Amino acid sequence: MNLRKYSLAASLLAAVGFTHNTVAWDPSTTPDYIFNISGASAQQTPLESLLNSFCQAGTLDTYESNGNQTAYFCTFLDSQVQEVALPTQLNEAKVLINHRVEGGSVWGVIPVARNRSIEFLNIFRTSNQCTDNNNDRTWDCPIATRAATAPFGSSGNFECPLDVEFSAGPVYSTPALGPVMNAHVGTSLVDTVCLQGKIGVSDVEPALFAAGANDPGFPGGSITDADILALESSSQYGVIFGVAITDNAYKFLQELQFGDGTPGNPNVYTDEPAVLNPGTPGASNNPAYAAAIQAAAIDLDPNKVPSLPKAAAASMLASGSSLGSFQDLEQSIAPVTPLFNAYTVCRRVVGSGTQASANAFLMGDPCLGSAGLTMWNAAPAGGATSTFDGVSRVIVNNSGSSDVEDCLNGAIEGQLANLPKDAVKLPFNLPAMDAIGFNAISKTRGTNSPWNDQWNYIRIDGVAPTVPNAAAGLYPFVFEQTIQYNVNTADTVDIGFTNVVAIASGLPATTPANNVALGSAFDYSTADNIWRGGRDSNSCRPVQFEADTSAEL
Repeated sequence: MNLRKYSLAASLLAAVGFTHNTVAWDPSTTPDYIFNISGASAQQTPLESLLNSFCQAGTLDTYESNGNQTAYFCTFLDSQVQEVALPTQLNEAKVLINHRVEGGSVWGVIPVARNRSIEFLNIFRTSNQCTDNNNDRTWDCPIATRAATAPFGSSGNFECPLDVEFSAGPVYSTPALGPVMNAHVGTSLVDTVCLQGKIGVSDVEPALFAAGANDPGFPGGSITDADILALESSSQYGVIFGVAITDNAYKFLQELQFGDGTPGNPNVYTDEPAVLNPGTPGASNNPAYAAAIQAAAIDLDPNKVPSLPKAAAASMLASGSSLGSFQDLEQSIAPVTPLFNAYTVCRRVVGSGTQASANAFLMGDPCLGSAGLTMWNAAPAGGATSTFDGVSRVIVNNSGSSDVEDCLNGAIEGQLANLPKDAVKLPFNLPAMDAIGFNAISKTRGTNSPWNDQWNYIRIDGVAPTVPNAAAGLYPFVFEQTIQYNVNTADTVDIGFTNVVAIASGLPATTPANNVALGSAFDYSTADNIWRGGRDSNSCRPVQFEADTSAEL
């Protein structure tokens, strides 16, 4: 892997927001260039923000389907105002960017390395067309018919049935897309198309997907040295991840660590959490006490965020764990949800970079070898699905980071049979229960339709997942985001565009919110979001701290 750390001035992307022709491009327009990006869902929100900065003001249309397939269509800036030089071919060009996060980071690695076609959203469909329902240039593009099969038996991981030899197999052609491989022969376009995934993004370095816990079982076998050599891969920035728990568990741990036995009494809180407090056995074994905690309003004061030891969080996620609830985590406290002594594990599918980072950091898998733990897995073959062990645990394998939010909300609402994606639904609803999961902290608590979010990130070993804590090296659940292209198939425009994304996303001034810039090329005194360390493209390596220096490379 080629690890790049850039020393460009933070002002390079400042010149945006100027006045230009604000023509919107709808599906009747033919793009000048198309870029197909696949992989990490943790990159979803940051990438949207970054790509918006490449667009002339007022020209961006966004197309979405279920949170895991998105397309952006706009007119790019020109070289005079975009000081990070875009390839000249892209100056004021109509550019369509397809971004697929289904299946997670590995889909930005193996298909790119092997030059395979994968499934992307088709905004040019002739039936079941995308609609701008709110007239806000955010288009809803439902997916009913698909161009790809699911060789792993899961609708979360779609790969097209043939390699990307477009002359082979059934094809159709459109002015916008050119020849496109299609598994469905006919005159009507389907809702997705099979295209080369030329650019990939990943939450971790490509080599980490060789580990068994991170290998989804692609046709053609696990990632190889030849695959890695086919990729030109660059580190972009540090992605901060957090462990999330649902509100009832959050309030319960908060009361346990900050309270005096009186639920909802803000006067008993201290400013900083100590180690887990064993609580007051007499009061905490009272069901009415637990019910009062559930009824109390949640306190989102950042100084009152509860904490779990990393080992405790790992124990709740570990396969074979005897823990049946948050109650078991602290033997002296009552069940958070008295109706159902269970909890849900909201993990990601095998092949997700978020999942790989959690395996490495929380479980020590594969980093600690036989001493590491294995996370509960609803679908050992790698897909998006769920299961109930019949005793104390629901395990949900989620294809994207938005699905993790759905999982957390669905568990506490007692709606795990009504999740938005059919692939992960339970066949029946269980009573409301608490849940634990993990995500990039760029996914924030808010209102994620159809839910009102009921989950929060917690401290790990007493340290909150924040940009200042990560930048200072105090919070270690941080991994290097990568972007890569195939050195054998990418053309000069693909390479130029990929390099611009890598450079622009890594500058302190333009590193996406809730992430950290990679630090060696920057003066730490100039910004508070520069990571004082890094992993040197090895996710199993502890964070290596760097000297405070302004030296440029």
